[in-house]
Amino acid sequence: MAKPRTRIDLQIKQVVAIDATSTKLREAWLRDGAEMLTCVFTDAGYAVPPFRISCSWPGGGSMHKRIGECWPRAASAAGINEMFISPMIDDPVAALDITLHEMCHVVDDCQSGHGKGFKKIASAIGMVGKMRHATAGPALREALVAAVAEMGPYPHAKLTPVKRSRKSRQKPFRFSCTECAFGFTVEHKMIDSLDPDAQLACPACQHPLGNEC
Repeated sequence: MAKPRTRIDLQIKQVVAIDATSTKLREAWLRDGAEMLTCVFTDAGYAVPPFRISCSWPGGGSMHKRIGECWPRAASAAGINEMFISPMIDDPVAALDITLHEMCHVVDDCQSGHGKGFKKIASAIGMVGKMRHATAGPALREALVAAVAEMGPYPHAKLTPVKRSRKSRQKPFRFSCTECAFGFTVEHKMIDSLDPDAQLACPACQHPLGNEC
């Protein structure tokens, strides 16, 4: 017997039919996925306000740890929620799962963080686990897998942050005046620019200076 289609299955078909002949960019794929997921919230009794979704580095916290982020409507000049999915994520099911999590913040307009308000919404749509890291439960995840099968792969390649090597810095010269005890430091590049025979004098008393490296 064929498995009866759920509302989310029908929503998937509608979204895929619209873009069946187009080559999607990653933001379009995320937008279509979010549009398809809207029915999960409406079926649970929640309206999803307008929002924007992009593949970009979250604006706060560690880029290695924060994989999704939603900003409140008050923070946007457009007056809508702004959502970001980390470019480190390239698995399509994970991308939709994170989108669901962030859409819970959209419904709540980021008012409760991961507190009671967020938990009520997330639990109602079938998300499980600690709320800060809430993910789709078994039934909801099955729907996400089905959605990806219809929508096709997420058109994005994982972006891995590269640690920038810090240039080694030479310890500056420290000069001290034996006459008045005035001291100061000078960078190596300044010393290198001086005439080798130049004699430095104390800026305070003009006494010739020695140095301690």
